[in-house]
Amino acid sequence: MLYQKLQKPDSIRLLELQAGKEQDPLVCFMLHVDSILTAPAYECISYVWGDPKDTEEIWCGNAAVHDPSPLWRDVPSELGNAILVSFSITKSLAGILRRLRLSDAKRIVWADGICINQQDLQEKGRQVALMGKIYGRAVSVAVWLGHSDNHTEAAIELINVISERCKTFVYPEGIDSSDWLRKLNQSAHFLDYLPERSDDKASINQDPRIDSLDRFFGRAWFHRVWVIQEVATCQDITAYCGAFHLPWDLIALAAGWCLYGPMSFDMQKRYRNVNGISNALFMRDKVWQTADTVTFLHLIGRGKDFDATNARDKIYAMLSYPTTGLPGGSDPEFHFELEPDYMKTTSEVYRLVAIKSIQCRRDLEILSYVDHGPELNDTWPTWIPRWDRPCTVGMLDQLSQHFDAALVKEPKYSESVRIPLWSDDRSLTLSGIRCGIVRRVTETMDHLDLALDAEKAVRNPLMGSFRPSSKGKLASEATDDIAVLNLNDCTQYTAESICTAYARTLTLARTIGQEISDPSPEQIAQHTADFASYILTIVDLIEQNASPSDSTDASSAPKVPRFIQDTAIREALSNLTKDRAGDASRFCYALGYGCLRRKFFRTAAGHIGIGPAALNERDVLVMFRGGRMIYALRERDGGWSLVGECYVHGFMKGECGRRPVSDDEAFRLL
Repeated sequence: MLYQKLQKPDSIRLLELQAGKEQDPLVCFMLHVDSILTAPAYECISYVWGDPKDTEEIWCGNAAVHDPSPLWRDVPSELGNAILVSFSITKSLAGILRRLRLSDAKRIVWADGICINQQDLQEKGRQVALMGKIYGRAVSVAVWLGHSDNHTEAAIELINVISERCKTFVYPEGIDSSDWLRKLNQSAHFLDYLPERSDDKASINQDPRIDSLDRFFGRAWFHRVWVIQEVATCQDITAYCGAFHLPWDLIALAAGWCLYGPMSFDMQKRYRNVNGISNALFMRDKVWQTADTVTFLHLIGRGKDFDATNARDKIYAMLSYPTTGLPGGSDPEFHFELEPDYMKTTSEVYRLVAIKSIQCRRDLEILSYVDHGPELNDTWPTWIPRWDRPCTVGMLDQLSQHFDAALVKEPKYSESVRIPLWSDDRSLTLSGIRCGIVRRVTETMDHLDLALDAEKAVRNPLMGSFRPSSKGKLASEATDDIAVLNLNDCTQYTAESICTAYARTLTLARTIGQEISDPSPEQIAQHTADFASYILTIVDLIEQNASPSDSTDASSAPKVPRFIQDTAIREALSNLTKDRAGDASRFCYALGYGCLRRKFFRTAAGHIGIGPAALNERDVLVMFRGGRMIYALRERDGGWSLVGECYVHGFMKGECGRRPVSDDEAFRLL
């Protein structure tokens, strides 16, 4: 048999790739290493498996690590009488083995597709747990992007151009290329290495090769979840694409340039939609490995946008990522044993992570990763995140952990209730307080509809009305046509202007520079002025379209929003921009953080907030003990579905959390 049983928990296999010419059959010997600590020098391969049915044969023999002579001898071959076994590997793995094979010497490598017995699930689990060490102890990592195409040469040329322009920006007096690469390798991230966005001299907007970057970063490797840890622990990484090769750091630098460098707004907007670019920058960002605020939940949440053939690998592929917030790291809030176990189902693995997160952290951060999209799916427990699905929207609070609806950071409140009260295979019971019922919601908002654009302004959801209520109007409502921006209603926000309440809600309390931490009164005033400027600009754009030309049918012209026809409101908004100039573009940019693929809502009591795309009227808003956010629930089957996290203005700093525990009720999430 090719695979001999690994004797110790840290035993591994290596592949001794025999010398050969380009078209020669691939020949190798399996080296059994008693302990990774005593392994000879080797290189790791990072690649995409590709189509499992598209295979190539490799001839492989068995050998001991300290005795490179073949163990099996009989069949004549170019290697003498060594017994070789035909073994099928994917064409992708065969491609990088051929690319790395030397013509006159052996080469020792490690590749999961052949060094792990994929048919032995127990071994596979143990080896997966070792992969961080396997890649970390390698002398180098070879990244295989696949065979080249007609765009590859242009892309690599442009990546080198970007590197040269960054080098000139940082070291105008000049620096040796090897020193430049060493500086890049030592940096935590590349943002300080990028010229200013306004630097026209460095710009490559007009370079004819720029379209090649889309194709280059669209390669499957940039989307594979396993590669995140494979390039995180080794300092010497080279990417191969057909006959071309270049340092991994230059590829990541080019990704940073596309998103934050001197590119036109249209080009940056285009590249933000190329997931491979943001993925490459994330994989190279060493801040994720050292930041105290980065937890295992953040990491697997970021991995949702990567692909995995096996959905369990969305968790297992992150276990060896070198950050303090991992289960095996130094974060005491999230330290538990999580060994890869392919005998468990995907749902069992995801539930284990969710429950262990709650028990170890004693908070409900896990609920912020629930992302249903526009519709709830009750076939899966609604409180367990679906890490096997791409993100439709990010966390409301991201990494700042500024909001604290239940006063999680204050022991006298956070330690007063057991978290959770109860859990079983499908349900989770939590203690909480109702803080409102959703009365009105908008449609899901898109960033294009919020843009400062004449054609888009008329469809701006903030300028219109809430969706008609299925319940009809309330007795207190004069009409069922309720404006989204009801700037005359100050019922719940008397301590601040209603405009400030809207401005902060629509941007999730972010002000200038997208800061969530407590802003100064001056910053809040400026942010409110930005809001007023944005609304007045949108109104001006609508009015321009509402003034028909002689050849235009006046009845078809866009209508000016009813609420803005109130001269008092318009005057109030104008006054906000007199003392300090408002920046409509800045507020429009901030809107993307709060509104993108979410809904704006109003409660029956008049509170306003931002909620998930699946939010509907009559959903119940609840503060859970242990939760930093407010959560929307929907009653069903003797329990509740978790719709998702919400920002409700006036409830994010413990307003409900200070209420006595005797006011709590139990909510069974299904």
